[in-house]
Amino acid sequence: MIWDLLADHGSVDEIVAMLQQQFSDAPDVIAGGVRIALQSFLEASLAEVES
Repeated sequence: MIWDLLADHGSVDEIVAMLQQQFSDAPDVIAGGVRIALQSFLEASLAEVES
């Protein structure tokens, strides 16, 4: 789900906001999960950070 949102929404804040609309978890829990997922994408060279 995060991968799909990443294709349409470029920032972590946008992705977190979209997930908050779908899940009842606390915002910090959602943000932490998004950061972990994005870090794994970066480590696997599946994504890169734009400057």
